[in-house]
This record gives sequence, structure tokens and C-alpha cells, in this order.
Amino acid sequence: MHACGHDGHAAIGLAVARWIKDNADQLCGTIKLIFQPAEEGTKGAAGIAYSDNLDDVDVILGAHLGVAAKLHEVAIVRSGFLNTTKMNATFKGTPAHSGSCAEKGRNALMAACTASLQLMGIARHGGGNSNVNVGTIHAGEGRNVVPVNGRLEFEVRGETQEINRYMQETAERMVRGAAESYGVQSRTEIVGMAVDIHSDDDLCEMLREVCKTVSSVQRVFEHVQKAGSEDYSLLAQKVQSHGGKSVFFFCGCNHPGHHRANFAIQDKESLPECMEIFVKMIQRINGLAC
Repeated sequence: MHACGHDGHAAIGLAVARWIKDNADQLCGTIKLIFQPAEEGTKGAAGIAYSDNLDDVDVILGAHLGVAAKLHEVAIVRSGFLNTTKMNATFKGTPAHSGSCAEKGRNALMAACTASLQLMGIARHGGGNSNVNVGTIHAGEGRNVVPVNGRLEFEVRGETQEINRYMQETAERMVRGAAESYGVQSRTEIVGMAVDIHSDDDLCEMLREVCKTVSSVQRVFEHVQKAGSEDYSLLAQKVQSHGGKSVFFFCGCNHPGHHRANFAIQDKESLPECMEIFVKMIQRINGLAC
């Protein structure tokens, strides 16, 4: 289902790839298409960003359907998104019969529960937006067994990398403290991450001019995204780190909210419009009239 728009992103990317193939004789340079894997949980972009696939990239473009843009609107994301770290914490205790010798056990379930409560109580940072969420907890083996295994899936976010680092380090310390208090072992693993986005001024202006040539676009506006996270940010950061440039934008659709069963894309309007924007940006970067 259209839970967030990533199926639409894949469709747009395939259409752009077809256009590139059909018009290759007009184009120069190397054009790479990234079909962003595992975006939910910010798990996919890091593998691309930390490889050598972006070392020769001078310009990177990224888009997301919906979010702050309605149908036939384009929101140029000048900056924003929250830095985030996604983590799993595992706890390993000692089994024992809960009725006859509970004192011999070490309770991983209680360590996980204690950690989850402490995580949700992390003091929020006064320097900007910060939040934490424990999404899942799994623990225990049976009704009359001191629980041996516990596991948390959680995330922290921060408006800046410094704030996110504070949230992450505090969370890791709380996991260790909960484990220590119950005499169990713990391990915290980072499974996803993202940083904030800063689009380059000249590409923002190029995108604005390109959108004026797309007949279906009725409104173009600049936007600072104050909520959510986006691991395209890692791709942009990698390209910008060696002097390249990046721009990110929202291509609109009318939707009731993301991550809902009734999330909707107006396929025959939104998808061709976004595809045309990408194509015309490629033409403009190639010095072709569009």
C-alpha cells in the first residue's frame, strides 16, 4: 500500500531511467540513480554513502512525495530534518526457576523494562528539538522462568548533531545502568542514522526555475522541515563533503498523513509531475534547454 510514498519514488526512478536511456545521445557525463533502500528506520543510505559510489558525484538530487506539499505543489527543502540514531539494546540474564530459586536468576525482562522507562525520561535538550521513542520490547521465555533475554528497539532525534549525540550517549548510559542494576549483560547496536539537510542555494534556484517550466506545478515554495528524519541526508553530506552540491524537495500529493493505511498518492498526477521535474533538472545540469 502507499504507506509513505516509497513505491511511488521507485516508479518515478524507473521512469527517469527509461528517459535517460531513450535520450542518452543528448546527454553527457555519468548519471547515477539511487533507489534508496530501507529508508524507514534510516537503514539504507549509510551503505551507499560510506562506499565509493558517490566519490565522483558533483550534483545529487533527492525528492519525497507528499509531506508538506499538496498536489501540484513543490516544496524546496532549504534545510531541516532531525538528526537521528536508531538503536537496538539486548539484555542477557541468567535463568532460574521463579518459584524455587529465583535468587539465582538475573532478570533480563526487568532490565529491559527499567531501561525503557529511563529512556523515555531523558531530559530534553534546551538547545533545540530533541525526542526519544521506545518502539518495541520483547523479553522472557515462560511464566515460571526468570527471564533470560530482553530486547528493545528505540530511537533518539535531535535538531543538531550535537543534540542528537547528547541523546544517544545518554541513552547508551541508561541501557548500561539498567543492566548493571539487575546484574545482566547488555549490548547496544546502532542500526540506522541520519543527519540534517542543507540544500545548496544555486541548486535551489535552479529547481525553482525548472518548476516554472512544468505546466502542472501551481505553487513552488521554500520550506524548512522541522520534524522527521531522512537518510538522504547522508548521501547529500557525502557529496557536499568533497565540494559537490545537493538539493532536496517535496513533490506534492493530497494525503491524510504518512504511515497510515489510507495514505494516498494521486498516481496519474503526482508521479508524472515529479518525473518531469527530475528530467528537466537533468537537462538543465547538462546545459540543455528545457
